[in-house]
Amino acid sequence: MASWLDETPTGRIIARCTQDIAAVDSGIPWELAAVVDLFIATIIRLTGPAILNPIVVFPGGAILFLGILLGNLYLKAQMAVKREQT
Repeated sequence: MASWLDETPTGRIIARCTQDIAAVDSGIPWELAAVVDLFIATIIRLTGPAILNPIVVFPGGAILFLGILLGNLYLKAQMAVKREQT
């Protein structure tokens, strides 16, 4: 019994690989640029009020801590529920 590599022409394999690489290479730079742009905009929007009015840092830190705490609690509960469902 011949393997897939023995039956498929090399040119077809190379063409498929280059198509796959082109699909990845064309989308990732645009998505990365969008993520970096949003990250920088978020940092600017969050540090602006903190510089102009430092008192907002304390409630913001409390909200951040609460968000992290609730996020971790949710992830632990989600894993337990999924374990019970399977």
